[in-house]
Amino acid sequence: MKKKRKQFIVLVAFAVACTMNAQTVQVWRGGQVRTTLMNADSITFVENADPATTDEYVYAPNRKITGQSYDQGKAVKLNQGTYVGFEKDGVLQFYGIPYAQQPVGALRFQRAKALPASDEVYEAFHFAHSACQEEEKSENASIYEQGDDMLALNIWASEIKSDDKKPVMVYIHGGGYTLGGSADPLYNGRNFVKKNPDIIMVTINYRINICGYLNAHKMDDGNQDKYQGVNGNLAHLDQIDAIWWVRHNIGAFGGDPTNITLFGESAGCVSAGIVAVSPLAKDEKGNSIVKNIIMQSGGMNVIQCPDSLGGMERNLHTMGISKIADLEDLTFEELREVWLELVDSNTTANPNADGTVVPADPVFSWKYNAAKGVNVLQGYNSGEFTYFKTCFPEELYLRLAKNVERYLEKSVAPKDLPDYKNLREKYYAAIRSEFPKWKDSIPAKDSLQFLEEVADDWLFLAAQSIEAAGHSQAGGKCYFYLFDYLSKALYDKGLRVCHAAEVPYVFRNPSSFWYQTEKELEVSDIVQNIWANFARYGKPDFKYKSDDKEITINWPQYDADSRKVVVINRNPYIKDNFRKERAETLEKMMKLSPTFHFSKFLTGLLEP
Repeated sequence: MKKKRKQFIVLVAFAVACTMNAQTVQVWRGGQVRTTLMNADSITFVENADPATTDEYVYAPNRKITGQSYDQGKAVKLNQGTYVGFEKDGVLQFYGIPYAQQPVGALRFQRAKALPASDEVYEAFHFAHSACQEEEKSENASIYEQGDDMLALNIWASEIKSDDKKPVMVYIHGGGYTLGGSADPLYNGRNFVKKNPDIIMVTINYRINICGYLNAHKMDDGNQDKYQGVNGNLAHLDQIDAIWWVRHNIGAFGGDPTNITLFGESAGCVSAGIVAVSPLAKDEKGNSIVKNIIMQSGGMNVIQCPDSLGGMERNLHTMGISKIADLEDLTFEELREVWLELVDSNTTANPNADGTVVPADPVFSWKYNAAKGVNVLQGYNSGEFTYFKTCFPEELYLRLAKNVERYLEKSVAPKDLPDYKNLREKYYAAIRSEFPKWKDSIPAKDSLQFLEEVADDWLFLAAQSIEAAGHSQAGGKCYFYLFDYLSKALYDKGLRVCHAAEVPYVFRNPSSFWYQTEKELEVSDIVQNIWANFARYGKPDFKYKSDDKEITINWPQYDADSRKVVVINRNPYIKDNFRKERAETLEKMMKLSPTFHFSKFLTGLLEP
């Protein structure tokens, strides 16, 4: 079962595979050591650890501080306690600050409750636990210590002045709703803040897989009052609660609570979109609690409607677990074993369009002004699907690509509607027209790159173009990008600009997807310039100067007529009518088959 589990969990994650450079890791004596963390070459034990000099990626609990023995210049007083951070590389850092009561025991499957007021003083030196999950080498946070007590966030700031009004950026990690966490070094905000000291960076943890997406109302005891509203979206309720915490508290760190940019990649991208359109993330005037969102490589067509749910709950019943109470009584390790058994049963976790947390029609909700008051920057990478080459042998990768087309041919529309069939052939022709070497007489299945294009379009272009055009139609501001820089690291792996390729450039942190050459650092400068300006001004215009060039982009808004996008590489440029015929045809296909059964899609890809 282990091989099957690995294949499936990597496929479900469809997230970040960025292994860090080898290093020596220092840890606190008495804590559990995971020597695989960060590909560590060796382990050094430290008795009295200074968080400013000791490795930050080995778990240690944040402790209560008694007396006045702490640096009050690095302390922030909040209603729920005072938190003491530390400085590293000229940046103040606060790790593991709880934003809600921890979901332990009877609270494991309830919406998180607010923290009580407190006059206590606490360390904010260490990342909180990662959520319950499979250990997967491509997700460093999964190798980090795991536990129920993980509802926490991390903050990076160049300085603390409560009278400042700095823009705030909040990142939601990806991982296919089943993996990941804010302790992944790829998401460390220090390098971003060093380059952009006028911005405050925040990353968050949230419940995932069985704890984040179990639908309590599908279980025998799911009608109890304490589970009301828990319709398989606890992960997104956590995210919304974290944003509300930021709104209420970031001013004490010098941040502007009215200028929050929420961003994320893959599952984090979809999550950012959910927050933007969720009725529960609106202020008293009906505006979103975030001002801007950046959606990196994700489409909300992966959200399921309620009647397509039930796989997780059915599999639990097969295992003899029919009540939420059965899961509440388990220890964390026992719960984790339940999840691993569910993984062996190809169980997925996905957002649920319940009409309460998530609009019932999330893809098309944008044109009805569901994201009122939000500026949107969204896009994807030019070779997303080739990410799977890092996960599977060549034969299986080809099968995955072929199954994408098979899915469109047989599984999307409830019936082989003539209109859908005609649109599908028109869509295939539109792709061929962009590539002269693909003659009309060549079947799609005979070209691997053709199939990769189909996969990228259905997983990313289809929903993103609908959302962007709809938001524009409703009067919102939307800007679109295509990330198209092929690093030498990707080239050496035989990849195109695959899924997650842009993430290291955003955070400027090492990964196996780039070597941090001079050219690649230039691209990181450009990407950070775009992201930071969007957070500052709600518009991603930018100027970039280097020794040999000056680039200025006045970024046009995206709409269904012009479909203007900015292609991001070492020399960014504006492109008109971006994949217009492909996008328009896909939009019509999705209207005929609006329910995208993501679980069926994923499991289908692994079928022979």
